[in-house]
Amino acid sequence: MITIEEKIWSYIDGTLSAKEQIEVETLLQTDPKAAMLYEELLGLNKELKGIELEEPSMSFLRNVMEEVNEQALPTPLKTKLDIRIIYGIAAFFVAALSGWLIYGVISSPSTSESTDPLFSINFDFSKLNGVFTNVVICTVSLALAGLILFFIDGKLKQNMTQKKGS
Repeated sequence: MITIEEKIWSYIDGTLSAKEQIEVETLLQTDPKAAMLYEELLGLNKELKGIELEEPSMSFLRNVMEEVNEQALPTPLKTKLDIRIIYGIAAFFVAALSGWLIYGVISSPSTSESTDPLFSINFDFSKLNGVFTNVVICTVSLALAGLILFFIDGKLKQNMTQKKGS
């Protein structure tokens, strides 16, 4: 719904259709409040048209660009990666994979009879069947891995705080 003020602004701007212009003109002749509002808005419109727009000086752009160029450019974030971290992570995975591989070789049943003493390793795990199940081995391995990672994290944090303090 268009208010009376909006209709009068559109009438002043000349954006109304012929039918709407006639409606606003009859409204202005019959309603004294609308006529007073029209006079106020017409005066405001004349004041706004009389104001000159300020334009920036010709050297404004050049001055702004010089200010921007004088400011120090932000340096990109540089992360320093310590090679010992990479070696530590690699050593952990190599040790974990080696452990699982050795466990797999030891726990696999031997089906071939060999005379070579290197390949004829026979372990009797029947005595330890109730103690060392797969669940226990996995749980202990995960707990050990968590403790190792916790220890490494503590040492790295300690080294970082010492470097910041220096």
